[in-house]
Amino acid sequence: MASSVMGPLIVLFLSHSLAAAMTVGILSACLEQAKQPSLGRWLYGGVIVGGVGSGLLAVVLQQELQQITPVLPELGEIIGASLEVLFGAIALVLLSWILLWLARQARWLNADWNERIAAPKQQSETTGWSLFSGTCILMLQGGIAITLELPKDIPLAAMAIAILLAGALALAIATGIALVGRQLSLARFFQLGGGLLLLVLGGLVLTTLGQLDASLASISRLGVGATDLCISRQSCILGPLLWDPYTWLLGQLSSADLPPSLGYTYQIYLLQVVISAVILLVLAIRYFRDLGLALGEATGGKGA
Repeated sequence: MASSVMGPLIVLFLSHSLAAAMTVGILSACLEQAKQPSLGRWLYGGVIVGGVGSGLLAVVLQQELQQITPVLPELGEIIGASLEVLFGAIALVLLSWILLWLARQARWLNADWNERIAAPKQQSETTGWSLFSGTCILMLQGGIAITLELPKDIPLAAMAIAILLAGALALAIATGIALVGRQLSLARFFQLGGGLLLLVLGGLVLTTLGQLDASLASISRLGVGATDLCISRQSCILGPLLWDPYTWLLGQLSSADLPPSLGYTYQIYLLQVVISAVILLVLAIRYFRDLGLALGEATGGKGA
C-alpha cells in the first residue's frame, strides 16, 4: 500500500510547498545581492518555525476534524476552509509588502555609499520580522492545505518518506532559484524575481478566494435560519466557471489526482479572475514603476 500512495503523497506535499520554496529562493538571492546576510537568520528561522508549526497544527487540526466531521461534516469544512482563508489573507498582505520591499532594495543597492550609511538601522529589524512572518505564514498555510487534502489511513512510514522526499525537492528548487539569482545582473534579477513573486501572489489570491467560496457554501448548507449566502449556480459567490482542468484538460482526473500548484490548477471562476487581475495589476504597476525609477537613477548616476 505504501508504494501505491507514495507518488500522490509526494506530489501533494511538493505542490503545497512550491510557493514557499520559490519565495525563499528569491529572497535568499536578494539578501545575497544586497550584501545583507544578517537577515538570512530571519528568513530561514521563518521556514523552520513555520515547518514545525504546520506539523503541530496539522496534528491538532486532524484530531479536531475527526471528532467534528462525523457529526457535522459541513462544520468541519467551514473550519478547514476558514483557516485557509485566514492564513492565505495574512500571507497575501505579507508577500505584497515583501514584493514592494524588493523594489526598495533595488533603489538602495543603486544608491551611493553615503545614502546607504544614512539608512535607519531600525529598518533591518522591521524587514527581518517581515521576512520571518512571510515565510512562516506561507509554511503554515501550506500545512493546513495538506492536512485538509490528505487521504485517510495513510501509513506513517509512507507519509514520513514522502515528507522527506518532497522537502528535499522543495529545498532543491529554493537552492536552484537562489543560485541562479545570484548570477544575474541586478536589473535582470529584480525583474525576474518580482515576476516570480507576482506569480506566487496570483495563485495565493485564487486559492484564498476559492476557500472563501467553499466556506460560505458550507455555511449555506448548514441550513440554519436564513443562512443561504450563495448568489451563483456554479459557485457560491464567484460567478460562472471559467477554468476546469479536471474535465476538459485532463480527462477524468479528479482534484485528488491533481493537487494544486500555486493555486493555478483549481477550478477558477469569473470573480476570482477579476479580483486577482485587479490586485496583480496594482502590485505589478507599483513594483515595476519603483523598480524602473531605481534602475533609472542608477543609469543616470553612471551617465553623470
